[in-house]
Amino acid sequence: MSQKKRLKNFAKNSRMKKIKKFVKKIPEEVKYIFLLFISTRFALILIGILSPLIFRAKIKNLFLDMWAKWDTVYYVRIASAWYSQQVGGRYGFFPLYPLTVRIVGKLIHNYYIAGLIVSNVCLILAALFLYKLVKLDYDKETSLKSIKYLFLFPTAFLFSCILSESLFLFLLIACFYYAKKENWLVSGIFGFFTALTRPVGAFIVFPLFYLYLKTKDFKIRNIRPSILFLLLIPLGAFLFGCYSYYLTGDFFAYVHIKEKWRHTLTNPITLLYTSIFSNNPAIVFNAVFAIGVFILIFLTCRKVGFTYSSLAFILMIVPLFSGSSALTGLARYALVAFPLFISLALLFKNRKNDEMLTIFLVLLQGALSAIYNSSRLLIR
Repeated sequence: MSQKKRLKNFAKNSRMKKIKKFVKKIPEEVKYIFLLFISTRFALILIGILSPLIFRAKIKNLFLDMWAKWDTVYYVRIASAWYSQQVGGRYGFFPLYPLTVRIVGKLIHNYYIAGLIVSNVCLILAALFLYKLVKLDYDKETSLKSIKYLFLFPTAFLFSCILSESLFLFLLIACFYYAKKENWLVSGIFGFFTALTRPVGAFIVFPLFYLYLKTKDFKIRNIRPSILFLLLIPLGAFLFGCYSYYLTGDFFAYVHIKEKWRHTLTNPITLLYTSIFSNNPAIVFNAVFAIGVFILIFLTCRKVGFTYSSLAFILMIVPLFSGSSALTGLARYALVAFPLFISLALLFKNRKNDEMLTIFLVLLQGALSAIYNSSRLLIR
């Protein structure tokens, strides 16, 4: 072997050793998250390409259209042209997600691709913070399983879509992580951005208030001025109202737009009950799904604690107050209720039960993704 070849092989081996050394230094949970992310996104891309062909759905771009449905059009329009007095419907969507997409879109000159980048980066960040959060209270196995159920949740394919779910989930988990660490300023900042992402974000102040009191042993003398940082959370929604007033003269522009879209105050119990007997399969599916989620919250209340149970309950019940228009979105709303992932990890600790649930969730998400991509909608 020539000297030149020996030097080349030596350099190659050195690079390989450095790569192996670098890979070994990567934490196990990070490897696990990227393994789940890559494998699930690959499977979803295959489903997204094949399902429209099988169902003979009319799709313009097989790869791009699989990540764009429903609210995507509004988010991309807001990102590109921002809010406008002439286009009132845009006020039906809170600003942080389209603002993030707008910033990235300005850099890469494509708002659609920017939406994909924002959603998928936030999904990875949400998984990382979920591991850190669960690890504060539970063992490593439960933390890893929680991540797995995040990726395998029936509607988890929506995390990669140009929708606000991934950003909201990341901010929400980070908010509770820093609250658990009793860093109330950082928690309040994340809560502020959570409330700027979706209207239900303002309601997380209630479980956080309970958590704050719990850390102070529910004694008034232990309460410090740090409790005021929790006020940053509703401030996010308030500022959007102020911005709406500045542009349109209507502080409640969001509410009034939703009223035009048939969002009316409704009794959630009555709504769920009547939905089960609906002739619309999408409404029946979402109602049954929501009832299943409420049962899961009830069954695992003691395991996950009141803070997480109340959070999951709030994230599910608040949309139900907005009337029949929310009925086809219940399976989607459950997606950001991260305590559900922890509940599943705690409830299915047994290896055999865990494997059976994993297979079931893989098949269910695959089926829902196929239906979604062929425009036979069960969720909105």
